[in-house]
Amino acid sequence: MSDGRERVRVAVYLDVSGSMEFVLPALRGALAQVRRDTDVCFWQWSTEVHPAPHAWWTEGAFRSTWGTDIECVLEHAAAHATRTRRIVVLTDGDYG
Repeated sequence: MSDGRERVRVAVYLDVSGSMEFVLPALRGALAQVRRDTDVCFWQWSTEVHPAPHAWWTEGAFRSTWGTDIECVLEHAAAHATRTRRIVVLTDGDYG
């Protein structure tokens, strides 16, 4: 980062459930700068957690079960807690 701030490992969990389908293109654009400037790991989730594929950034392609359950995010974040300093969950709040 050009301003000298410490790079922080951040895990961003992006809700890709059916109710988020129409906001995902805008989120993809908004997160592109964060992806470039931050030590961040992006995950996509609906009822399962998966890495956000390169195709999501370039084509908008994502993997979803179309349902939503926050439990998979909580379990995944806990399992990776030693490697992550911060987590961010982006959702519309309709997560079971």
